[in-house]
Amino acid sequence: MTTMSEPAAASAPAGTRWVLEFNAPVAPLSSNDRRKKIAQAGDIRAWRTAVWAAARAAKLPVGGVERIRLDILLRFADRPDRRIPDRESSNYEAATGKALLDGLTPSKPVRKRPFPGAPVATVGHTIGYGLIPDDKDRNVDGPHLVIGEPLEWWPAAPTATVRVTVTVLEPWPPVVRSARRRAAVR
Repeated sequence: MTTMSEPAAASAPAGTRWVLEFNAPVAPLSSNDRRKKIAQAGDIRAWRTAVWAAARAAKLPVGGVERIRLDILLRFADRPDRRIPDRESSNYEAATGKALLDGLTPSKPVRKRPFPGAPVATVGHTIGYGLIPDDKDRNVDGPHLVIGEPLEWWPAAPTATVRVTVTVLEPWPPVVRSARRRAAVR
């Protein structure tokens, strides 16, 4: 059992790299999954929570990091008595990669209408660590997901193992508009 202390609140210089390794909490999310989003919500939350817990255990800084590169290595435990499916990393990059990325951004309020015609109310918050301010292109290069060699299978094997490598990048330069452009915007 790992004790978790409060994460650091300092920034990290460009080139700093952290590696987070953990077992997949549930089967990796795929773009080919035909379930509705509401049916996938529990799995998405499990992936966000897993990366949040790994980031907290590694004591990554909260805030202060403006831009990162996110590399993900996904290794499946394939049973020897079953046909090994051809897996495409692009199917997992959009779904699993996005859930992992969302787990590193700050938590956000969840707003819903309790019933039709009612005002929108905050009903909770998503799981989020707060390493980076947002998951926009300005803050993230990636996620870049690669499927590695299969794991050796045994009866209690996890569905997959995950290695998330977070590398701090230089922030994007600020947007500078010319005087003519500023006048046109006003």
